[in-house]
Amino acid sequence: MVKKRILYLLHNAQGRRATAQMRDFDRPLTMKGRQQLKKLKHHLSRFPIEPDLVFCSKARRARETYDELMPFCHEAHVVFPDFLYLASEYTLLELLNLVDDTIEQIMIIGHGPALLKFVQLLVPNSVEIQCKMPTGCPPASLVRLSLPFHYGWQGFNLKQAQLEEIFIPDA
Repeated sequence: MVKKRILYLLHNAQGRRATAQMRDFDRPLTMKGRQQLKKLKHHLSRFPIEPDLVFCSKARRARETYDELMPFCHEAHVVFPDFLYLASEYTLLELLNLVDDTIEQIMIIGHGPALLKFVQLLVPNSVEIQCKMPTGCPPASLVRLSLPFHYGWQGFNLKQAQLEEIFIPDA
């Protein structure tokens, strides 16, 4: 069996809409978001994940998403980078390039638009992405990508990831 690096991309669960009194950064999860996480936890109980390292946005809805999933990431080292909240797909790539090659599995808990663009940057087949992710990267969706192990996090090229799985709780 060929050894691979695994990258999990998790869009935070659904947060409340921003209001004039509440910044986007401070939006908590909604009841629907909590239901999405319940479905995701059921999925993870059947198909466990083992990230060595978790990067999580500091936005409230992302932190609350992580808090719910913490039991499934019990061995992982968790980092909350300031820049992850407004990160672009290229910032996510730079983040991976900083990771030590002894790390085999990484999870990024972030926000939809950047995560979808990141998948498009890493996976060579845009038709496959469109088929498996027709609505993009909706809240609480989990994408599992595999990357060639021998390149390391600093050495892999774009368009070399394989889309292994996507779980969308509302699908």
